[in-house]
Amino acid sequence: MAWYKNGQVTVQSGSRTVLGIGTAWLGQVLPGEGLDVLDGRLQEIAEVISNTELLLVDAYAGAAAVDVAYQILPSASMTKELTRRVNALIAKHEEITATIDPVALYQALGNKVDVQPNAGLMTNVERQKLEGIVGGATKVESKYIDCTDLKDFFTKCLASGSGFYRANEGNIPEELRYAHGYFSYSNSGTWSFTANAYASGKPMFYAGLTADIAAGTWKKYDPMARANHTGVQAISTVDGLQTALNATDIRPFCVYGGSANAITLTSIAPQGGIVRGSPKVFRATATNTGATTINLDTLGAVPAVTVTGAALPAGYIRTDVDTVAVHNGTNWVVGRQVQYGVNTNGSFVLRDDGSALIMGAPGTLVSIAANTPYVFGGYAMPTSISTSKVSTAFAQINPALSTDFMYGYGQVTGGNAVSFVGRNGVNAQNAQFVSYVVNGYWY
Repeated sequence: MAWYKNGQVTVQSGSRTVLGIGTAWLGQVLPGEGLDVLDGRLQEIAEVISNTELLLVDAYAGAAAVDVAYQILPSASMTKELTRRVNALIAKHEEITATIDPVALYQALGNKVDVQPNAGLMTNVERQKLEGIVGGATKVESKYIDCTDLKDFFTKCLASGSGFYRANEGNIPEELRYAHGYFSYSNSGTWSFTANAYASGKPMFYAGLTADIAAGTWKKYDPMARANHTGVQAISTVDGLQTALNATDIRPFCVYGGSANAITLTSIAPQGGIVRGSPKVFRATATNTGATTINLDTLGAVPAVTVTGAALPAGYIRTDVDTVAVHNGTNWVVGRQVQYGVNTNGSFVLRDDGSALIMGAPGTLVSIAANTPYVFGGYAMPTSISTSKVSTAFAQINPALSTDFMYGYGQVTGGNAVSFVGRNGVNAQNAQFVSYVVNGYWY
């Protein structure tokens, strides 16, 4: 979430009240977030009174300022509030469902709809429409054709146009006698008739040119006949069939090959062209080390980008999970599953948009003289983050040991290091650096 910076604020030294001008804090700012009046101090917000008034946890420790710029830093409070509301909604749902009598519900529904076990709900009107009982359904029936033979039957079908027909007498082949079928005619001069045999239910197919009807030279094909299936015939030998199947095969899994930064993918059914929006899934055997290209089915190398449109950074493609790439018409947009990691320096969460959450627990204990600034510095983080983008760092000091130690600010001092600055109070005491959190970007 972006830092809130709209308007200006007025603060008084020693006061917990913060007044705003041109601000709209309700719904935008939550308790637990931090106020920074751009003086190096970060103070926790206790309550949002109105769109123009905040209440701090502690009295403002800086100098008084009127109508100055500021920024409010988000924290985990929004996630906690969302979790609280979702839990309340679940509890309310369970409370309502616990009071429902299933027998009474069944009886109530039975008066309104036709209830059947293991079936969807359908009103009586809808059921009657589907059954053609009342108006609202279109009922299609075959047209009977009196004919002397098959040529006469096809001649009369052609004269009547495309539609459902059946022959009821004459010298019609037994498999088509009384069988309902569909006659299709096109302006290009071709026709076909498809039906299921009346006695056996076998599919039958006739086709030809209009001239073939008068000449009796149409083609007949019985897909169930053994004569049409002698031996094993490869799909690739049927003219155009393999190409047609490949063009409609959208199975996403591909075989990974090539190198870490020049990936080749081979589809289960090789594609004749890249289809925009079609996902491709693969398991890499090497982690990329920088900008990467993907060549699908030898159609050519295409740049791969992150979900933000950037060239892939090192380590974006992983070997421990499947990777999904979707073509956007120009590049392969590569997704990345959320990565969770733990090592001796702490834990981290890396997301495909580049955002990173890093946590550490140094536990450092030092003795600090009264009124003395101190730097907890040079802590190695569990993973590196980008120093070219803004990051925020927060520290937790043990309040039981350090009753008046004032934490100032945190700073990422390198791609893999973080430091925190504070000042001791009026008494010499021990200060324990318990833990820290860094919000930033890993690319």
